[in-house]
Amino acid sequence: MRKLLLSILSLFAFALVANAADIVFNMSDPNAYVAESNKVTYAVVADGASSGSGVSYSNGTVFANGTVKMTISYASGSGVMAFTQTSKVVQLRIYKPTVLTFETTDGSNITKIAVSGSDFTSSKFSADCGTMGSGSWNGSSSKVVLTCKSSTPKINTLTVTTASADVVVAPTFSVAEGTYYEAQTVEIANPHGSGKVYYTTNGDDPTAASTEYTAPIEITATTTLKAVVVDGDKSSEITSATYTIATPVEVANIAEYLAKEDATVVKFANPVIAVSQNGMYLFVKDDSGVALIYGSVGQTYENGDVIPAGFYGSKTTYKGLTELSTTVGNKVYSTKSFAASTTNNGPVEAENATLTDITSENQLKYFFLKGVTVSAGTITDGTNTQTLFSKSGFATIPSDGEYDVYGFVIIDTDVKFAPTEFVSKKTVASVAEFKALGVGGIAKITCPLTVTAVYKTTNNKVNYYVQDEDGDGIVIFGAIADLPEYEKTDIIPAGFTGTYAEYNGLPEITDCEGLAEATETGTIVTTATTIEEIGTDAICSVVELSGAEILDIDGSNFNIKDETRTVPAYNKFNLERIEAYKGLKIVGIVDVRNGAVQILPIEIDYSNGTAEEAEISDENDIVITTGEGSIIVEGGDEIQVVTPDGRATTVKGSGDTPDRRRRRIIETENGIYIVVVDGEVVEKVYVE
Repeated sequence: MRKLLLSILSLFAFALVANAADIVFNMSDPNAYVAESNKVTYAVVADGASSGSGVSYSNGTVFANGTVKMTISYASGSGVMAFTQTSKVVQLRIYKPTVLTFETTDGSNITKIAVSGSDFTSSKFSADCGTMGSGSWNGSSSKVVLTCKSSTPKINTLTVTTASADVVVAPTFSVAEGTYYEAQTVEIANPHGSGKVYYTTNGDDPTAASTEYTAPIEITATTTLKAVVVDGDKSSEITSATYTIATPVEVANIAEYLAKEDATVVKFANPVIAVSQNGMYLFVKDDSGVALIYGSVGQTYENGDVIPAGFYGSKTTYKGLTELSTTVGNKVYSTKSFAASTTNNGPVEAENATLTDITSENQLKYFFLKGVTVSAGTITDGTNTQTLFSKSGFATIPSDGEYDVYGFVIIDTDVKFAPTEFVSKKTVASVAEFKALGVGGIAKITCPLTVTAVYKTTNNKVNYYVQDEDGDGIVIFGAIADLPEYEKTDIIPAGFTGTYAEYNGLPEITDCEGLAEATETGTIVTTATTIEEIGTDAICSVVELSGAEILDIDGSNFNIKDETRTVPAYNKFNLERIEAYKGLKIVGIVDVRNGAVQILPIEIDYSNGTAEEAEISDENDIVITTGEGSIIVEGGDEIQVVTPDGRATTVKGSGDTPDRRRRRIIETENGIYIVVVDGEVVEKVYVE
């Protein structure tokens, strides 16, 4: 059997490391790449330059090496492949739905495709034959098609193993050899595609006389599993793996766990109480002490939840911080040992403390610091200063100011304070005061706010456009599940706390705490009556325009014009009717898009408006009438009707003479239909 290491990037000249039949491409060395004159080129990022550069490969690009070639293909406008450089590590990034097709040119079969990088798994790729494992494909075929079904795998090197077509390919195991602390279920795959699999668990080499594999094998004690594929009178090489089932050291409580040596895998015989879960950090306690569990636990715990006994992990010290890691071996995790909580003993209260209590002796203790000042990533009481710990899952460090802070003492080489909550000492009585806090500012809002519009996103988030009594507007943003449900004109009671943020120029209140249900409604205040009065400082305020005109409709985008000027508009709130009319009353929210002001209409009154008149050629003798559920067009040779969703439909019909044909659209829906005769727009018809 021979191995060919196939570089994804063989468009370039590489430094090769030869070893017998192996060809090794060193893809982590940018200096190894030079541009070929007839290929897309890659500009190597110079030392000190920013990373993240790359180039996309064309559809149909072929990479060839020895007796194997790989072809990239993808649907137009969708999946692409880019050669990128991140932190000076060269990678190939794959975006769905890219297809990688591997073929041999000498009649041999591909038996394995192994990748160094990340996310080369069955969750990211599907294969037309063989089996996908973690980091490799296994099978036996002269052609293998892998389809990327979830972005974004990153590949550093790729190794293709080939063998003669008459060689029987060895079986593969679903669980890697190693030490485990609980029983393992092993599935055996037959990448050869024919024949039968036989296995042993007693150390003997399997033959056709051994046990035939028909179902997953339970490994409950240390076992050497061996398997072979027998196809007719030929057999594969034997695949063998030893699974060591070890027993964790049982501990009765946190104090006993802390007394163990590092690298000891311990199992808790008694439950602990969850205090706070912050991303990969789970802080727990019992009557003997406090501890940190680090890693994925597969569960969500609230303050006070009882975590059942039986979980295990490896005692580890990282940068001076003692933690129970859920990584207990090479790609071996204890995640499944954590069970869901069914009991809550009530929230664990933080201890009142001062900055002098933040010491290594108090690591992992849950503290409440009253009235400290946040400044440039630190907290101070005027005498002492402490660095804040900033990691995903913990509270975002707010803008400078005075706060009460909850959090944990940790060690990250140096002693730091990991905040879980900042409670601002500030209060604001208007939207203007809240905006003046700046991004990251936290305050309690002591004025009620009226909802002017509601927009729900496709990812279960909601924007509540709100205003205060002065008409100053802002957006309350958050997950639908985390916020009360409000409707237009609802009054949101005062007294809630939020953080000021900006998104593409839009002012927002995020991370809201204490929002109450609305019990009354109010009146929306408008702050401008002409477009000329609208400025960028009026974002999220409401305007009421009289005598306005809608024009230049392009799907959900259009323009609004009044006697002062024209401004872009967007039908964000899905008003049913957007029609080219003059003399309208339009109520809308001032928005910003690409740095320019636009209007998001929330109400359009057509009652006193007039439709835009079409310029109809007398020569065509065109007659357009509407009936219930239909549009009738008479006259002209080539007639199309553009429907409200933008589709151009040829209108069929009948007629005795070429200059007087009768055509109709039936079963129309509400909306604007544009009639095009002989290539010219002759009328815009609103049907309801």
